[in-house]
Amino acid sequence: ALILARIFKTEYAFVSGIQIHGPDNENFFWPTDLYLRRRGGDPEVHPASVLRDVDAADIIEGADQGDLAKVMFIVQQGDEESVRRWLTEEGGDVNAQDPYGRTALQVASRYGHEHIVKLLLESGANPRIYSNSGRGALQESVRHGHDSISQLLKSNNPTLQLPYEVAEFYLWRAAREGNLPLAIRAVMYGPENVVNCRHADGDSPLFAAVRCNNREVAMYLVSVGADPLGVDLDGNTIATVAGRRAGQGDELNTLLAEIEEISKAEMSSK
Repeated sequence: ALILARIFKTEYAFVSGIQIHGPDNENFFWPTDLYLRRRGGDPEVHPASVLRDVDAADIIEGADQGDLAKVMFIVQQGDEESVRRWLTEEGGDVNAQDPYGRTALQVASRYGHEHIVKLLLESGANPRIYSNSGRGALQESVRHGHDSISQLLKSNNPTLQLPYEVAEFYLWRAAREGNLPLAIRAVMYGPENVVNCRHADGDSPLFAAVRCNNREVAMYLVSVGADPLGVDLDGNTIATVAGRRAGQGDELNTLLAEIEEISKAEMSSK
């Protein structure tokens, strides 16, 4: 009523404040000041005291529990005790999914809260549930580099692995960027023989790593089973690809020589 009385017969009025970005794209507006301009007068600024009587915690507390906004928020913040209360005292469904298909386990895995991941797994969380965007808990931990969580998820579910297309994507990216840790994760948590995945033109991550002169990634791929003798649909070999880079330093030649040595060792052992 106080605010309405002040707005009456004004030229314009608006409220300024802070936009609080919560989880799941839930946005809360926290008002701070009321701006008024009366006809023929100067602008006035009034603290939005009436609105300040509302606690921000009450706004979040009152969010629709059906969309799990509060739960995802406390998981994202790493608040283990609140998560524990939600599971035990409030009878929360550990595998409940928000409108985006995410579970608490996926959020905890993404933000690196290993203690909460462990709690959720002990409470029956299913790591094989996928969000609307197709991401599971393992993909979130691998994608964001939380190796201890990836290992925890894997040890809890020995057959759990990245979908083939996800591991393949990570492997191609690692080969082109020279990202050895990502290559290792893609192979470690991906399906068997993903290291030899190929594009329609016959190109492989090993070809890409050699082409981009990413020696460490190329050597790693060979060490875990990438075929150094493979050819693409045009008949190009690793040696052919390397030859096209002639004159750009000795690094690629050294790499090719090492790959050839590994190839010879493999051939002689058969």
